[in-house]
Amino acid sequence: MAKTVYLRCMMCGNEYNEKVEEDVDKERTCPKCRSNSIRVLKNPPPKE
Repeated sequence: MAKTVYLRCMMCGNEYNEKVEEDVDKERTCPKCRSNSIRVLKNPPPKE
């Protein structure tokens, strides 16, 4: 089952949402700078 997670690029600071499958390891790349230094944010910012 896929769930949406909030991600941040450690190189350029870009923050974005992405659907991910649980228990599936996948290399993620930043859509802005193509870096693979991506972290899942456990506490995403509140929706405006």
